[in-house]
Amino acid sequence: MQDPRIASAVIRAAEIAGLGVVVIVPGDAGESSVFVSERAAEIMGYPPADAGGSGSVELRRHVSRLHEDWLERSRSQNKWEAVLEQRAGTRVPVEIAFSSLDLDGRTAAVTFISELSKRHRTEAELEQSEARFRELIETAPDGVGIIQDGRFVYANARAAAIFGFDSVKDLTERTLDQLFEAGDVALMGQRIRKMLTDGTRFPPYVYTCIRGNGGRVRVEVTSIPTRHAGRPAVLGFARDVTDRTRMEAQLAQADRLIALGTLAAGVAHEINNPLTFFYLRLDALERWLDRLPAELRQEAVAQLVELRGGADRVTRIVRDLRTFSRSADQPRAAVDLREVFAFVERITVSEHKHRAALSIDCENVPAVRGESGRLEQVFLNLVLNALQAMPEGGPGDKTVLVRARPDGDGVLVEVADNGPGMPPEVAERVFDPFFTTKPVGIGTGLGLSICHGIISQLGGEISVESSPGVGTTFRVRLPASAPGESQADARRRVLILEDDAEEAASLCAMLSERYDVIAVGDRAAAETALTDGAAVDVILCDLMREDLASVELYQCIAAERPELCRRFVFLTGGVLTERAARFLAEVSSPRVVKPFSASTLSHALEEAQR
Repeated sequence: MQDPRIASAVIRAAEIAGLGVVVIVPGDAGESSVFVSERAAEIMGYPPADAGGSGSVELRRHVSRLHEDWLERSRSQNKWEAVLEQRAGTRVPVEIAFSSLDLDGRTAAVTFISELSKRHRTEAELEQSEARFRELIETAPDGVGIIQDGRFVYANARAAAIFGFDSVKDLTERTLDQLFEAGDVALMGQRIRKMLTDGTRFPPYVYTCIRGNGGRVRVEVTSIPTRHAGRPAVLGFARDVTDRTRMEAQLAQADRLIALGTLAAGVAHEINNPLTFFYLRLDALERWLDRLPAELRQEAVAQLVELRGGADRVTRIVRDLRTFSRSADQPRAAVDLREVFAFVERITVSEHKHRAALSIDCENVPAVRGESGRLEQVFLNLVLNALQAMPEGGPGDKTVLVRARPDGDGVLVEVADNGPGMPPEVAERVFDPFFTTKPVGIGTGLGLSICHGIISQLGGEISVESSPGVGTTFRVRLPASAPGESQADARRRVLILEDDAEEAASLCAMLSERYDVIAVGDRAAAETALTDGAAVDVILCDLMREDLASVELYQCIAAERPELCRRFVFLTGGVLTERAARFLAEVSSPRVVKPFSASTLSHALEEAQR
C-alpha cells in the first residue's frame, strides 16, 4: 500500500467524484508538507496552477488556517457542513470529511472537500417544485387522495369537502367501509388488490359515497397504483358527478317518456278509429228508440246511457294517453292546476282505490306559470309516494289530500297524508339524489330529487314536514301566472245546460275530445256553478228549453259575472218563440241551429272564446 501510484489513483478518483483533497503531513523541522488537489484549489477560489504539493504560498497558508479549525472540529465529528471563505472573500457551502493517521509518531491529516452550492440549489428548486405541486393538489377542483390499508392516508381539501367533512383529519380517521356503500366497498377492494398485485389499470367508476352527515353523493373515481412511505398504495382522483348523474337520469327518463309518448299517440290513434264508429252507432241506435214499444224503450235508454258512459271513459283514457305524447320541452304558460290534479287522480286510480281515499280541493285557485307536463310529473310523483307509503288493505281511514290555495303572488299546494310519516333524519334527506327508503329494485332515489329540480327551475319552492305516526305533508309554492297570460295547449271547460239526458250525453261525447265538459240539468245548478266562481270558458244551453229559463239565466249571470255574457252559445230548434227571438236580437252570442255538425258547434264555441 506504500506504492505512490495508489495515492495518485485515490486522488484522481476523488477529482472525478468532484471532491477536493487536502493532505497535510507534519515535517521534522516543524514545517508541514501540504498537498492540495486541483478540485480543492478550485473550491477555495484558486487556479489549478496553484495546486499540488508545491503550490502557491498563499494557498498553503489558506489551507493551514482552515486546517486548525478542521482539526478542532474533528475531535467531535468526522463529517460536517460548513461555510468556506474563498480567496476573493466569497462564502460557499461545503461538506468536510476529515480523517487523520499516525505516521511514525507524526499525525497526518486527509481532508475531502465537497462544494454544496449546486446541491443546495437543487434542494431549493425541489422544495419550490414540491410546494407548487402541493399547492396545485390542494387547490385542485377534484378530490385527490392516497389509500393505504383500507383508509385515506392523504387527502386534499376538495376530497374532504366531497365527503362532507370540514377537515382532512376527519376524513382520514374513517375507513373505506364508512365512506362508501357496502356493494361499492367490495368492488373497490377487488380493484385495489388487482392494482397492487399486478398493476392493472381500471377505467373510471362511479361510486355512491356516504357523506359525513349521512347524505349520498355520486363520485367518479380514477385510481392508479403508487407507493407511499415505501409501501404500495393507490392514488385516487375523485369528482362529484351527482348533478351530472341526475341530469343523465332526467335525460334517460325524458327518452323513455318520448318513447312512451310515441307509443301512446299510436295507441290513441288506433283506439279513436273504432271509438268514433262506436259513437256513430250509438247515435243511430238512439234515433231508433222511438220505434221500440214503450215497455222496452226505458230499458233500452238505460242500456244506451251505460254504453255511452263506458265510451266516455275510454275517451278520457285516450286523452290521458295523449298527454304522454306531448313534448317534454313545453313553453311556460298559464297552467290550470285543476287539470293537472284531474290527470293525477285518473292516473293513480288503481292505487288509491286499494290504499287510501284521495281528495282534491282546488277550487277558485288562479292559474300558475309553468309547464303542465312537468307539473303533472311532480304531483304524480308526490301523490304516488303518499299512496305507496300506505299499507295495502283498503282505504279505511287512510287519506291523501291535495289542497291548493292562493298564497300572496303565488299558489301553495299541499299534498298531505295521514300515513306512517318519517323520522327527522329521513325527512331532511328526502330530496337528496339516490336516497330512498324503498326496497332495492323498487325505488331509484331520484324521484323527489327531480321534483325539487323541476320546481326550482319553474321559480317555485318545495319543502316537507313529517312526523312518525302522524303523516307527511309536502308543500309546493308556485308563481301565479301574469294577468292575461295564455295557457299553452290548455283544455277549455264547457258548461252544458241541458235537461234531456240523451241530448246531454251526445253533446258530452261530441265535445269531450277537446274540452272538459260539465253537464247540469237545471237552472239552479247552472246558477250555483257560475255564481260560485267556477272557471268556465263557454256556456252552452238550449234556448227552447223552458225549464232551463235560459233568458233568466243569462240575465242573472250578467248581474253576477258580466264577463261571462260573451261566453254564451245558444242552441235553437230553428222556430223561436217571440220572447226568444227578441232576446237573441238583443245579444250578440253565437247560436247554432239544430241539426248541426260537430264542426259547426266547434266553430261557435271558438267564436265565444274570442
